Amino acid sequence: MLHASSHSSRASRWLIALLALSSLIALAVPASALPRGSKFGPMADAPAGYDSQDTCSPNPKPGVVAFSNMLMNAFPQTGSYGISRSCDVGGTSEHKEGRAFDWRANAGVKSERKAAETALDWLLAEDKYGNDFAMARRFGIMYIVWNRRIWGTWGGWSVYCKQKAIGCVKPGTKEVRHPHTDHVHFSFSWNGAKKRTTGWRADRSLVAAIGSPSSYNGYVVAGRNGGIAPFGVPYLGSKSDKYMPRPAVDVTATPYGDGYWLLFGNGQVSAFGEARYKGGAKNKPAGNFVAMATLPDGRGYWIVNKTGRVFAFGRADHFGGLAEEEVHISGIAATPTGAGYWLFGESGRSYPFGDAQSLGDGVADEVSGRVVSAAAHGSLGYWLVTATGRVFAIGDAPDHGGVTDKTFKGEVVGIDAAPDGDGYWIVTSHGRVYARGSAASMGSLSGSALSPQTMDSRPERPETLPLGDPPID
Repeated sequence: MLHASSHSSRASRWLIALLALSSLIALAVPASALPRGSKFGPMADAPAGYDSQDTCSPNPKPGVVAFSNMLMNAFPQTGSYGISRSCDVGGTSEHKEGRAFDWRANAGVKSERKAAETALDWLLAEDKYGNDFAMARRFGIMYIVWNRRIWGTWGGWSVYCKQKAIGCVKPGTKEVRHPHTDHVHFSFSWNGAKKRTTGWRADRSLVAAIGSPSSYNGYVVAGRNGGIAPFGVPYLGSKSDKYMPRPAVDVTATPYGDGYWLLFGNGQVSAFGEARYKGGAKNKPAGNFVAMATLPDGRGYWIVNKTGRVFAFGRADHFGGLAEEEVHISGIAATPTGAGYWLFGESGRSYPFGDAQSLGDGVADEVSGRVVSAAAHGSLGYWLVTATGRVFAIGDAPDHGGVTDKTFKGEVVGIDAAPDGDGYWIVTSHGRVYARGSAASMGSLSGSALSPQTMDSRPERPETLPLGDPPID
């Protein structure tokens, strides 16, 4: 028979053990609670520049609501101090546009401090593709304030305020500021606030295509978010800082690599560097554009939609097209004269127009899967590539093989010819580039140290920082 004191002692030990277990549970972070890098491709959003509040629109924006819920679900020991703020309370604040969130995580409470540190490490870590502060960019975060420090896309962490006897004081002034020791403040770009970034649209982080100049070895890899990664050619800008209604679907370079064009799924064309904008089809009813090709001298181009309808711009002449719903066009390639082009179907069929030669459709019977891209070899040949990496060399195009490495992630999305016509590059949706024949191996995004957005760099430090008057709180 046990004495009462024994019962009491045992109960105390159980209570201590239970409290210790509860503490460990509170510190634990569910592995699946936050999106991991493996969910995304190599293309990250350009770092969001500082865009302060200038309207009154306090209703919580969907990206901020979803982000706040994600953090609180991942760290149930934390909470919310809110998103919205009335427009007549205090000074300038993104809370008044519904695009700022105060996450209740107290630096003085061990479990909450651990949650904040874990989340910030996750947001600001470099990903496997070399994108710095990758998750912060993917969710459109402009700046963060926590525990007397501020982090901004323009320069990392700096002092927000210093602890004094009278409170927390802005450096170089006597202004007393909120130390943000009991919560983390997040301010978002409008794209992040409206769920228009790759954090919410992971498919936009994948690669869309590869394009090469006709005069020397080198290429640009284009992301579905409009991002550009150059290899052996100059970086001349991208659209990764903009919200595009439809993803990018193709890229083609000028003959000497001093410019390139991006085609988006709605027919919109963007020109960079020496590439000249000659028009687009974003206001035309055709829709579902899939590929583009340029004149050999770069003075015009064609774009084609899924059903084979072709639009010509600049000095490019229109030689015909298709309008067949069942065709499913995936590519277009110009002849060396610029007086014709081929259209290519997902089935492997080709459709010649102008001076493009009919080289037969026998390959259509051999294709298993889907042809995703094509590249011309002079006037009497071309290559087709399937999503699984199989290459078909047609006419006098030399066969240098496809992708035999079946361990690549995603699928093949593009092919383009080397300048001497005796080789080609193949690119996958996760940025792996394979060089075949004479094509020079210039590098890949997959597992590379090259950041797709390194060229975009950090935004300029704003003249009026979020540190200024009135203070953020």
